[in-house]
Amino acid sequence: MAINFKKQSISSVRWTLVDKGGSQILLLINIFVLGRILDPKDYGLVSMLYIFMSLSGLFIDSGMGAGLIRKQGLTQKDSTTIFYFNMVVASICYLLMFIAAPYVAKFYNEPILTDLLRVLGLNLVITSSGQIHSTLLLKDLKVKKVTRASLIGMFISTIIAITCAYKGFGVWSLIILNMVQSVISVSLLWKFSGWRPSREFSTKSFKEFYSFGIGLFMASFVELIFKNFYQPFIAKMFSASYTGFYYQARRLNEVPISILSSVVNSITFPILVKFQDDIPKLTSTYEKIIKLLIFITLPVVILLFMLSHSIVMILMGEKWIYSAGLLQILSMAGIFMVLENINRNLLKLEGRTKLIFKLEVVKKIIVVITILATYRFGIEALMYGIVFNAMTSFVLNQYFTIIKISDYRKIFMILINGAIMAAATYFSILFLKNNYLILGIGSFVGLSTYLLLAHLMRLEEQKWALSILSNKFK
Repeated sequence: MAINFKKQSISSVRWTLVDKGGSQILLLINIFVLGRILDPKDYGLVSMLYIFMSLSGLFIDSGMGAGLIRKQGLTQKDSTTIFYFNMVVASICYLLMFIAAPYVAKFYNEPILTDLLRVLGLNLVITSSGQIHSTLLLKDLKVKKVTRASLIGMFISTIIAITCAYKGFGVWSLIILNMVQSVISVSLLWKFSGWRPSREFSTKSFKEFYSFGIGLFMASFVELIFKNFYQPFIAKMFSASYTGFYYQARRLNEVPISILSSVVNSITFPILVKFQDDIPKLTSTYEKIIKLLIFITLPVVILLFMLSHSIVMILMGEKWIYSAGLLQILSMAGIFMVLENINRNLLKLEGRTKLIFKLEVVKKIIVVITILATYRFGIEALMYGIVFNAMTSFVLNQYFTIIKISDYRKIFMILINGAIMAAATYFSILFLKNNYLILGIGSFVGLSTYLLLAHLMRLEEQKWALSILSNKFK
């Protein structure tokens, strides 16, 4: 049974990487094609609405998805109860969004936002109908099926959105992209999972999951407000175009970081849950994951930082060049974002959801202070504030988890490896002018240096990464 779980865990990690890797490749295609057709303002308009969509999605889940994964002996009644809760809350959120749309448009002085928000809001009802199906598949580590649904939906919606953009649909191409992707993905989740709701709602089940999820919900609520606060804040204080620049820089930064964070969020929690009653095994598993994540994330962050200008020029063109500077700054926060997620999963595993909420309140007080101290100096200063906040969040989470990072010597060796890689990348592109050469040679030299040094240093994290790909990780 242990062997089967091990194989299942490895397969889940690999399929999560395929899912997020494939979706981020399709996202790059979106950025490359749509970014050259649409204006920064188009992206800025849509990004203004994401905070409303994200907050509604948070209310729909209310932290209960993690409760479903955590609970041993989950019943049909449990799943059905949460399904109906999700659907009811999604309908209420859409109704409120429909009513509020004209006021949102007036606040930003952008009349088109009324129709955009009312149409995009339908996505809430669509996605909520497949939320339980996705959660149950992840609980059983059947990530392959979730991956197939996600990638098929993303692929078809990308083709349709690009076609619409060429036909002159403008900002509506981005709305169509989201709507089509949700419809296809949810339909496939229903097909792949085989789960169907029954005609029963259990108050007892609801209270059980609500009790666990309320702390997570409150913590996520606070986190989400501030994570998505920058887009409407920049739109109000600066302009929709600057919001578009920030939105694209953030998306480019999230291409690799999202892959790693998604693996951490969707896979490490159900894996660590299996060892929640075996502290020594839990500790060793956690330490392995931490070192592996640092080893994998560090070169990604370095390449984003060193090659940001060429990445933006190649993918989106000169009209987006302002995003390059923002991307360079944001890249520095990546490694802390990934590590914070696993520490948060440990707190969830320990059932300390109220502590998670309290920590989020403290973090966001720091965020408010940072914003007030930086926004008057421009958007770049705001970006440095985001980096500072990411570092602070990681330190706070690490301090309050029961299991601490202990192998600092190994982590220091990985960081030394990264510093040498950065120097090699810098000198390899110092006299190059062509962006394609800069990206190609810089990436090759940097990664080759990093992997060669890891081999010479005999870093076991490199062996772990390779063994995951070869399905032999122990």
